[in-house]
Amino acid sequence: MKRLIQIAALIVAAVIIMNAVALYPRLSNMQSEYDTAQAIRDIDSYVRENHGQWPSSPEQLQNKYPFRGDVMIDYTLTSGELIANPAKLRNAVRPRSGRFYTYPHYDLQIDGLLLALQESSPSEQAVAPSR
Repeated sequence: MKRLIQIAALIVAAVIIMNAVALYPRLSNMQSEYDTAQAIRDIDSYVRENHGQWPSSPEQLQNKYPFRGDVMIDYTLTSGELIANPAKLRNAVRPRSGRFYTYPHYDLQIDGLLLALQESSPSEQAVAPSR
C-alpha cells in the first residue's frame, strides 16, 4: 500500500511539473503583453510632454524598456514617419512575442498613442491657395 501511495504521489508531481512547463511560455507572454501596455502609456506621456517627439533612446524613457526583453520599442522611427504611416506604430511598440494574445485593449491604446502623436506634433502651417 505504501508503494502505491508513492507511485501516485510521483504521478501527481509529474503532472504538476508538466503543466507548469506547458503554461510558463503563455504566462511569460502574458506578462510581456501587460509590460508593453505600460510602455505604450509611458510613450504616450512622453510624446505629450515632448511636443510629439517619439523617444529616440531608452534613456528618454528612464531606461525602462526593453524591460527584461519583454517589450520591443523601435527607437529609430520618428514621429513624422509614424504619423505618415500609422501601420508602422503596431511594430514600433510590441511585446516580445510580436503580437497580443491576451491583452484586450491594445487597439485602443495604439489608437490613443497615434492621436497623441498627431495632436502633440508641431503641425506645419498649410498655405492657403491664393485666389
